[in-house]
Amino acid sequence: MKRFLLSNLLIFFLGITASFAQYGQGILIANEGNYGNPNASVSYYDFATHQITNGIYNAANSEALGDVLQHIGLYQDKAYLVMNNSNKVVIVNRVSFQKIATITDGISNPRYIAFADNKYFVTNSKSKTVTVYDATTNNKVAEIASTDGKSIDNIVSIGNKIFVMQAIFGTGNSIMVIDAVNLTTLGTITVNDNLQWMHATNDKLYAWCTSGDSHTDFYEIDPKTHNIIRTLSTDAYKASWKMTISNNVLYFVANTNEIYAMPLSATALPDNSVLTVTDNGWSTCYGFGVLMGVLLEADAQEFTAPSLMSGYMTSNWGQMVSNVELGMGTNGFYLNNYEGLDDDIMATRLQVYPNPAKNVISIRGVQQATVKIHNIKGQVCKEVNYTEGEQIEIADLRPGVYMVICQSQAGTFMEKLVIN
Repeated sequence: MKRFLLSNLLIFFLGITASFAQYGQGILIANEGNYGNPNASVSYYDFATHQITNGIYNAANSEALGDVLQHIGLYQDKAYLVMNNSNKVVIVNRVSFQKIATITDGISNPRYIAFADNKYFVTNSKSKTVTVYDATTNNKVAEIASTDGKSIDNIVSIGNKIFVMQAIFGTGNSIMVIDAVNLTTLGTITVNDNLQWMHATNDKLYAWCTSGDSHTDFYEIDPKTHNIIRTLSTDAYKASWKMTISNNVLYFVANTNEIYAMPLSATALPDNSVLTVTDNGWSTCYGFGVLMGVLLEADAQEFTAPSLMSGYMTSNWGQMVSNVELGMGTNGFYLNNYEGLDDDIMATRLQVYPNPAKNVISIRGVQQATVKIHNIKGQVCKEVNYTEGEQIEIADLRPGVYMVICQSQAGTFMEKLVIN
């Protein structure tokens, strides 16, 4: 296993001091591996040590993971490793990463996984089906065929509905809707051809399509009515793909190596990119994600060498780390915050207010804590012992972006602070 020490700036924006177990407080990184070879792997960025460790599944289980890690799903205390060419889903404890079970029943070139109603739903590109399993027993309970006979790919859940992308590798134009409780199909949503990706956030479904060499459509869909709320279209990009959404901002890759960002409230797709990365053809941004204010992208190096990851701060697009070596064919990044709280719960438990602020701040959600305010260099500008209801003086700090790190008995949490 190889370990790499990331820069202080990356530590500032990703680092949270924690005392939790082995792999429960950090970022899981999926390394696809070479097709036809059992060299898929998982890397891990640890919030406590600020290190990346490669090959954590192999180390925890003394065995190879398999052939083509397509996706990692996280549910309760488990991680589900979707192994495409090995035709299996490997279930591990998401903290120790020790194997719990291997699922093969009904699995046929699996692609992605989603969770609802204590079940997990796996898309199978070869059989063109969604196989459904009881999350407690791991028994297969249903198999649902594609409604249009086409292959299927990405899958997301919103409440007790499952949305399945009936398109793969840029062909197909519909989304199948499944009732997660009754395991019946509720219809399909039709979009433009070449449906590339879907994303669920804020109880909305978003879809990304490309047609021909340059046409792009971005859809916002109401998951209750299945109606398309709005469509943003442009002919400005060539080969747009790799779409994700974080904190109400859409991020995507176009023109091979240009990264764009747009608030979800925008009325038109952006004309100008926010960042240009090194162009390495189809390998560019093969791994792509935005977590906790940091955009991570990985160059797959045409699967001839380990992937190289770079990270950028989305507040000003400054580069924090470059060419960190991972496994072969990095294709995804996943926040594994099991022992703490997920992003939505953290937002309700910890809140710095007012934000932006000028003279004083308070912190909602903790009774007593040690609070440190860091600048963008990672330096501690202020440290106080805080009791809920008190005010922290910040008038002596220069205007700018800071990170408030709050450590209490419940854990360690952080929030970005803007001082005017």
